[in-house]
Amino acid sequence: MPSQTTMDQVKAAANFGFVEALKPWLDLRTLIRWAQGNDEGEIQGQGIVSVNRDQRQRVSLQVRAFAVEQEALPGSQASFGPLVEKVRAFPDMSLLGALTQFRLDAHFIFPLELPFHEVNARIKGAYLAETDLASAATDIQIVFDVAVDDTTTHHHQIGPMTPAQLNGQLLAFPREGLPDQFLFVAVGRTETGPTDFDMHRVAAAADAFADLATEKAAQIAASIQR
Repeated sequence: MPSQTTMDQVKAAANFGFVEALKPWLDLRTLIRWAQGNDEGEIQGQGIVSVNRDQRQRVSLQVRAFAVEQEALPGSQASFGPLVEKVRAFPDMSLLGALTQFRLDAHFIFPLELPFHEVNARIKGAYLAETDLASAATDIQIVFDVAVDDTTTHHHQIGPMTPAQLNGQLLAFPREGLPDQFLFVAVGRTETGPTDFDMHRVAAAADAFADLATEKAAQIAASIQR
C-alpha cells in the first residue's frame, strides 16, 4: 500500500500565461509587420524549449507564456525552490506584462504493495459511482478539478503507473530505480488574472502550494488505502 513515508515528489512545474506577448516577441512582431507590409501580422510557430540536463530543468518559451519544470535530482525529491530561483533569475522583469494565468503543479509517486488490479478497484471505490463502464475498466486514471473561488482552481490526477508510463509520459529526464508499479498523484493550482507579475507573490504562492500539494497527495493516497 502507499504511505506518506514513501511519498516521492518527482516533478514540480510552474506555468505563466500573459495578456500580451513577451516584449522580445513584440519587438520581433514589429519587424515581421514591417517586412510583410501588414499591420496585422502575427508571430506563428513552435515555442522554444531549453533543457539543463545537469539540473534536470526544462524551460519552455512561447509568445504569451513560459513554463519552468523541475525534476528530482538523483537521490532527492523535486521541489519548487530551484524552480523559483530560475524564475527569479529572469534577465529583465520589465519584459513581463500582466498575467492571465499562473499555474503550479506537483507530481508524486507512492510505491505499491497491492496488485495493479486491486489498486484500480480501490480507486474506483473511492472516486467512481458503481456502473458497468467503471467495472469494466482495467487501467484507470481519475482527473478532476475543484473551483475554489472565481479565480482559483485546484487540479487532481490519480492512478496506478509503471516506470515506462512515468518516463514516457511525464518526465523529460528518464529516471532509474523506480518501483515496479506505484500510485501516481498530481496536484495543481491555477489562478486566473489579469494581475501584474510579482516575483514576491510567485515565491510565496510556490511555498504555500508545496505544503498544500504534499498534504493533499498524502490524503489521496490514504483514501486508496482504506
